[in-house]
Amino acid sequence: MFGMSTPAYLERKAVKTAWYNREYGGAGWWSWNAAADPKGKNIPPFPAKS
Repeated sequence: MFGMSTPAYLERKAVKTAWYNREYGGAGWWSWNAAADPKGKNIPPFPAKS
C-alpha cells in the first residue's frame, strides 16, 4: 500500500515498485495507492495464491 505523494516518498516508491516487479512480476504482488483513493473505493483484490 502506498499512501503519500511527497517527492522523497515517490522516489522510494519507485525503487520499491521496481524491486517487487523484478522479484514477483507485475501481477505477483499487491499494491494500492491510498493517496489517490483515500476513501478506499477502488482497493484492488489480492492476487491469487500461487
